[in-house]
Amino acid sequence: MLPLKRLLDRSVTAQAILVFLLGLGITALIRRDEHPAMWVLHSALYTGIAVTFLAVQRHRAARAVGTDAGGLAELNRKIRHHEVPQDPRSTTRPCRARREGERPATR
Repeated sequence: MLPLKRLLDRSVTAQAILVFLLGLGITALIRRDEHPAMWVLHSALYTGIAVTFLAVQRHRAARAVGTDAGGLAELNRKIRHHEVPQDPRSTTRPCRARREGERPATR
């Protein structure tokens, strides 16, 4: 179960596949009388909306923290396990340096 959680934390594609499959199953249960192609179309629509929402939220959170999506997933994992870094700038410095065009400081 832990590898699946990590995959879902880091990968928008894995989240999209999960949302698509769940949407397909729910649509098939609710709209039994429709053609199965319509189930797939509805599920694809739901997936597009959900992935857009998730991507925008992830982008905003990553920008607020000053890191990329992978760093954000790692930071969220540390916070959930009460492992907050001593110096928050140590996790955000490389990404900010890339954005600003300077080299990251090395220790």
